[in-house]
Amino acid sequence: MPSIEQPTAVARPVWRTSAQRSLLTGACLLAGMYFVTRAMANQFMPYSGDAAFSGAVCLLFAASVGALALLKPSTGAPRSLLLLGVLGAGLYVSGLLRSPNLGVGVPLACDGAMYLLLLLCGYAIAQQDDAEWSDSLLHLFSRALVAMIVVEALAAIWQRYVDLPWLHQQVAAGREMLPTQLQSTAGLLRFQGTDVFGTFGNPNSLAAYLVIGVWLLAGLTWDGSLRRRITGAVLLVPLVWALLLTHSKGGLVACAVGAWFFFSQRVSGRWPAFKRPLITLTIIGFVLASVVLALACTGELELGASMQVRLDYWRVAWRMIAQRPLDGVGLGGFAEWYPFFKTLTGTETREAHNDYVHLFAELGVLAPVVYLTLWGVLLKAGGRSSAVEKIGATETTDHRERLVILGGVAGFVMLDIAFQPLNAAEVWRLFGGQVNAHTLFAVLQTVALPVLFGCVVVGLRKPNPPTPFPRREGGDGEAIAWRHGFCAAAGALLVHQLVDFDFRAQAVMGGMLLLAGMICGRPPHPQSLSLAGEGGAGAAPQPALQTKPREGRGNWAWAIVALALLLLPGAVYVPIVSGMARMAAEWREQELRETPRPEDPPLDRKVAREDIVALRQSAVDAAPFDSAAWIDLAGAYESLQAAIGSRKYQGEILRCLQEAERLRPLAAYPKSLLGDYYLRAGMRARGNRDEATVAWEKAAEFHQKAAERYPLAPGYALAAGDSLLLLGRTGDAAAWYWRAFEADIGIGDVNVRLSAAFTDPQSGALPRHGLDGEIILELDRALSKQSSGAASAIVRGIGLRRMIAFAAMIHEARRAGGMSGLLSKFGGELIESGPYLLANVTTIPDLAHAAFLIAMSYELAPGNPNKARAWTLAREYQQWSLLKNTPGTQPYIFDYCLAKFGSTR
Repeated sequence: MPSIEQPTAVARPVWRTSAQRSLLTGACLLAGMYFVTRAMANQFMPYSGDAAFSGAVCLLFAASVGALALLKPSTGAPRSLLLLGVLGAGLYVSGLLRSPNLGVGVPLACDGAMYLLLLLCGYAIAQQDDAEWSDSLLHLFSRALVAMIVVEALAAIWQRYVDLPWLHQQVAAGREMLPTQLQSTAGLLRFQGTDVFGTFGNPNSLAAYLVIGVWLLAGLTWDGSLRRRITGAVLLVPLVWALLLTHSKGGLVACAVGAWFFFSQRVSGRWPAFKRPLITLTIIGFVLASVVLALACTGELELGASMQVRLDYWRVAWRMIAQRPLDGVGLGGFAEWYPFFKTLTGTETREAHNDYVHLFAELGVLAPVVYLTLWGVLLKAGGRSSAVEKIGATETTDHRERLVILGGVAGFVMLDIAFQPLNAAEVWRLFGGQVNAHTLFAVLQTVALPVLFGCVVVGLRKPNPPTPFPRREGGDGEAIAWRHGFCAAAGALLVHQLVDFDFRAQAVMGGMLLLAGMICGRPPHPQSLSLAGEGGAGAAPQPALQTKPREGRGNWAWAIVALALLLLPGAVYVPIVSGMARMAAEWREQELRETPRPEDPPLDRKVAREDIVALRQSAVDAAPFDSAAWIDLAGAYESLQAAIGSRKYQGEILRCLQEAERLRPLAAYPKSLLGDYYLRAGMRARGNRDEATVAWEKAAEFHQKAAERYPLAPGYALAAGDSLLLLGRTGDAAAWYWRAFEADIGIGDVNVRLSAAFTDPQSGALPRHGLDGEIILELDRALSKQSSGAASAIVRGIGLRRMIAFAAMIHEARRAGGMSGLLSKFGGELIESGPYLLANVTTIPDLAHAAFLIAMSYELAPGNPNKARAWTLAREYQQWSLLKNTPGTQPYIFDYCLAKFGSTR
């Protein structure tokens, strides 16, 4: 056997060795805590206490690793990695400076910096090259990530078969109240569905998490001992089960692609002659998939309904890209620009549901190029990496394992106590005396999850001492199987990002980039031997590849410490202060909603409202760049005014709304709120005509700007017409009302279409100024002054607005528990508005859509004997419009409503 050169031992000061041990202990503890807290914290609520806690854990972990890297000699980071990191950081800084919505842009920039930080941390950890450090940490961190994914899978299964059915029963029985955001049609569809989402809040994001877990698990156990293979097979069951329960088609496709990547690596490694044909087949597959997507984007090919929705998002994104291809529209700009380019069949969104297109649209052409190149560098390093773990195990390996498990369990306990994810709140209910079957089972689940985490980490452990395995390139060793599993997981993730926004799912990206950095930074092991050389089994053993690391501390490690310090305000301080203040304010709001009004002393309600204002102000102070925080503060002041019966805070409300509008110059919503403010101010000043006119003119200005920024949202056009109506400009008002009708003909978005105003109490088609009663009076006055002929164009616009106004009045009366007589009166007025809508309607699409809206209006006036006749006419007119190839209503919208609500008998 040839001799192998052994590294020369270097004496180190005792204090440095002690410091390194302490920092390693802290890093392992914090790594376990990070894997748990990042997954348990909501992925898409950056202003929250749990997000801040997870961010703090990440930064502490980075500080430990950075200090450790400064204490030990290491090779310099590869130029390609540093160059790509600098380019990515520059793109994010540029995008942040041009962000049209800093409230979204700042958290996105922090996310990007955190990803870079974790990548550098992984590289720095891998550079620690003595026996105590070795890359057994890579294996350990992989097990911890897989353990947390298994926890999420089992929690999702529990959610599907226990939590969701129980919650449906509670809501049906009136014992639980849905939050406002779930009371809309879209919210109810989501609540009543069966898709699982775990702690992610989104089924597709959970699916991405499960997919990477499937292939990391395969890599960990494929060539392991029989015990580990059995463990892997058992753990695979909940991962696949939960993946199926997400009903994510993209997740299933990505998982299948991961399988192709995994097995093609295995086959080409064992039989090198198949490598080139497999690469060719992979390229052909990607080309065919690209052709299919291109045909679908151009409308030449019909895909599933969910894919059609994504295609609409992509078309909008490409319109933005065509406008600014080099630098993009800025971080957070996609959601701001989306209403300008929205397609008729598109639905509201903040994401392009394609990370590459989204990055292109917001940061310019270099962003997806840098991102894909970075993964190319990382996967190339992973493909050429030597074995994952040194032969031999020491007591320190078990020690680090215990630290990671302890950190994970601590993360569970801290989040359960502070933020009560999943069923942790049931523990406190049990202590409060609420003992029932659901509470007991929920408490059992809460206690079992951290135990399960530790069991999975231990169950995937290698035997001690491990069985030697072949180390040659392409061999069947456990290390090579792990490498294949990681590459398959990364490939599946990159494919899933074609149809979803995994870049926003920090638990997915953070864990994968940490492991990728560790792979990229791993030095080769001089002690390693190839037990089976190129000649196959029985060939003479060969020494491993020798490389002499460049001595030096690696000044690049300072970047880890500096970046961690720079991220403290954005990743920890702002989220914890602003997030906790918002959460406390929402808790107080919920207390006020759930407490019966007659039993509340007025002073207590006033004090509660003052507390909410103070909390909302704290959120603004921590995040003054966030428009949403200013809007929440304005709403808190309005509620306080209602509680004290005074208008003393009008100045503060106006200031908050103006600041919110300034921070989001492109958005329609803040402008609409300002329009509503001036509209109500004018109504209060009706005794002074000049003052009221000035207010209504400002209202018309802001409402029209809102409508221009979101032309496919009829509700904004209706509000613009209201302002003009109060100014006495009836013709202009009717024109805006009819503009809303014409836009609605082609709209397929359930959030904003006019027909939803009759069935959805939270529909975006309902103007939110709260003056529907006064608007109805003005409409009736305008109607009384109209005659036939030319004025019929005004009558039809007034008829449409009258229908929507009475729909809003009926919804409001139902929420307030209105008497049946009042509801019957409003319902009768609603039905009587239909004939006004038909005045001077001559075109086929207009006639068909008007008939459809009239039929839908009967849903708020049940028992009317003409309902069947209305739906019969609506169906006939719709069929007539389809024969003329000018549909009055989007066909799938009409068919859905006819099947759900309509009766033609």
